[in-house]
Amino acid sequence: MIGPLKRLSYVTFTPLHLFIALMVFGFIFTAVAYARVELQSLQMIAAALVLVLYYTYTGLNSRNLFIRKLGSLRLWQASSLVFAGIRHEGNRGGVEVVRMLRQRGRRRKYYKHLTVKDIRHNFEALPRWELERRLKIFSESFSLEDVNVSLRIIKRTKKAVFRLTLCSDDPDKLREAVRKVQGRLEGMDIFLDEAEDDLCTLVSCESLKLDTRNVLTFVSLALTGVGASTLAVPAGSIGVALLLANGSALTAGLMTLMALRGISTHTNLAAFKDAVCFEKSTLYRNLPGQELEASRFLAVTAFDTTYQQMKLEKVKEKLQGLNELIHSDFDLDLVLHASPEPRDLLVSKLQKQQDLYYSSYQTGGALSHLSKAFERRRAIQRMKGEEQPYSVTMIAKVSVRGDPEGIEGRVTAACQTFRTSLSTLGLRAEDLRDYDLVKAVRLLHMPPDRAVDLHAYTSRIKSILALTYDYAWLSPFALDRKPVLSPNGILLGVDDRGVKVHWDPNSLANPHMTVLGLMGTGKTTVARTIVLRARRSMKIPLIIIDPSGEYASVVEELGGVVIDLGNLKLNPLLLSGVNPIDRATNVVEMAAYAVGLNSAEQVLLRKAVTQCYAQHGIDQNRDETWTDRKAVEVTLAGVAAHIQSEMETYDDVHRLVAETLLFKLEPITTGKYGLNRTDVEIAYLMEKSAVLCLSLRSHGEDGKPIPLSQEMQKALVWSLLEQLYGYLTASTVQERVRVIIIVDEAHLFAKHTIIREQDSSRVVEPPLSLHLRMLRKFGASYILITHVPEDFPSFLYKTVGTLLAFGSTDPEYLAFCSKNLNLLKQDEDDMTWFKRGGCFLRVHGDPRPIKLTVKPEPSALTATDGAAA
Repeated sequence: MIGPLKRLSYVTFTPLHLFIALMVFGFIFTAVAYARVELQSLQMIAAALVLVLYYTYTGLNSRNLFIRKLGSLRLWQASSLVFAGIRHEGNRGGVEVVRMLRQRGRRRKYYKHLTVKDIRHNFEALPRWELERRLKIFSESFSLEDVNVSLRIIKRTKKAVFRLTLCSDDPDKLREAVRKVQGRLEGMDIFLDEAEDDLCTLVSCESLKLDTRNVLTFVSLALTGVGASTLAVPAGSIGVALLLANGSALTAGLMTLMALRGISTHTNLAAFKDAVCFEKSTLYRNLPGQELEASRFLAVTAFDTTYQQMKLEKVKEKLQGLNELIHSDFDLDLVLHASPEPRDLLVSKLQKQQDLYYSSYQTGGALSHLSKAFERRRAIQRMKGEEQPYSVTMIAKVSVRGDPEGIEGRVTAACQTFRTSLSTLGLRAEDLRDYDLVKAVRLLHMPPDRAVDLHAYTSRIKSILALTYDYAWLSPFALDRKPVLSPNGILLGVDDRGVKVHWDPNSLANPHMTVLGLMGTGKTTVARTIVLRARRSMKIPLIIIDPSGEYASVVEELGGVVIDLGNLKLNPLLLSGVNPIDRATNVVEMAAYAVGLNSAEQVLLRKAVTQCYAQHGIDQNRDETWTDRKAVEVTLAGVAAHIQSEMETYDDVHRLVAETLLFKLEPITTGKYGLNRTDVEIAYLMEKSAVLCLSLRSHGEDGKPIPLSQEMQKALVWSLLEQLYGYLTASTVQERVRVIIIVDEAHLFAKHTIIREQDSSRVVEPPLSLHLRMLRKFGASYILITHVPEDFPSFLYKTVGTLLAFGSTDPEYLAFCSKNLNLLKQDEDDMTWFKRGGCFLRVHGDPRPIKLTVKPEPSALTATDGAAA
């Protein structure tokens, strides 16, 4: 009889309505008693029995009724019942403590939240045997003695967080379990970090304001009924029955009031103060900006895979399904509480069930009994194959946000989509309502406890049997491969899930970047975007080497200086903090790289440079003379003139060497663009924190562009980089980036040059690769841009911290990117379909590339770029 009455908590005929009806019948019965009309004894006993059973039902369902039916709490405060009986006591020795007030001895529980900070690999990049091993290790992280472990997946705006909660009655065992779990997961490249504790903000020790009008209403009616029944007592047995009934009503009302006062203490006010109500199984919350959040709760009631054969391919499918679920349009909270079950006892139980079903089938039972016998057999085989059985509780919350209009339909659709997704993953789920909602919210934040009866008569929240591979796919391996990047820095664009991607050279171990891409893919646009955003956000100098004259407008917008060799000259012979002998040697090396000098010509040029330094008061033995104030008068054109003036002093052999030397130096020492004066000093620009663009394309008087010779370009770039190197190395070591150098068409200035002589050959290495290795610790960040990646020395890709590769259909380019960015076959296929601005980004030390769409600055676009770069 009690069982059916327990289910009456879902009847819409509320107890308040029934109390009113009882009071009315009480008045009628009183009137009948005064009229001396007697009821038969059987009818009286039946009426009294119904009343007693009804009051039993009311007491058993009190909490369920308070939330939805009685309305004894104000609707927005109903959610405060979630944490009734819990009081947060703070952090002790690195773990949080709560006291369970409604248990014997007011027991304390200790817990620790850990969140997945980083994961180095996902299931797509792992071989089968390794994936199987890691899934097993992860699932076994839930098997800890006297410690409950829960996994929670929190997904907000397409970003997912995996969090583990460890809970125990013993703080020492909990701390040991935390170390053990961290060690286990780090062994398979899952790194954990402490998570913010949300429970301490959810639990408060304040009392609620009760809306007791409904309670007082039926208490008043009960008192009236008792008074009327008292008058009817002399009428006989009917009066006695009515007195009993209405007295019971009064007692129930008073008990209800006392229960409300009890459950209203030590509950939450802060976190759920914006909750509007539970209505039609939906929790509504007010959000800032006139928005509303609607949430539905579900409980997983069965794993459809527990009694099936689970192969690793099936598990991988479920990992992919979870990945797709994480990136759905609605917000999601999914919590898994798993406790290990004794394997031997469960195997014995399933063996008996198997035998029973099989015997029933053999003796004429239904065919379904044979199917059930095979199911038990498969489960036993899986457990003998080292799968561990667990008792699992799973709760999910689906939420949508937006305008109040139509939000009920949107959350219903989202819930249906989510339920369908769970079904494809082998999970059956049911909607929750009434007090189950309260318990569901609680279970999102705390593992199951005796204070939360999961097996209550009306509860759809149940502990279900699951084996290791049934739920092992609920793991961080389902996350996309994402390196941990700083949320600050220079905005590059958004990834394939719409999340902003920033590049912060200060947060990376290596601040250099290489941008790869064939012509027209958006390399220069992203470089101009970096220039604009870096200057505005980091306020540091930027130096741009611009072979094609594509950065002038951006530099002028930032108030920088464009070096057009038609009107401004760079002097390679400035000392910039370097002693004159080293600078002379470096200039000779530069000339050899630019115009191809042999050994004799290099010796003669070095001697001429040192003589010119001496003529202008720079003494190699007196460091106080090593100033750029003196060196501005020493130019390459002046050195060539000095060699010419000394020609008469040379013998025939040296005269021939001098003549060939001057002939080779002509492209960089004579004519309109000859390096014959000093107009720009790197030290001055660095001190002024300016933007400098070395344009390797000049303009004539008619405004038409005039490209510089290859010799001049090589000489200028070498000189600029060497002067910057001298300036930076002369200062103190500084890990923080203080200058960014962008080198477009960098393959022109990174490729080695071979100088062949009669009996030998020599390789000249340009300074770019040396600077990448040396200048990181002096605060320089290089951004190299090229459409010919194979022209870079192979070791150069090991000296840059960030690789950015745009799309292409060229097979050789795709193969190169696949090797250097660790792309999967699917990633290569994606690159062939990239639109302009689509690329992959990979940072040093992390094997996972990010699929990125560049979001450029409007002024970084050219006329042909359109809206996307």
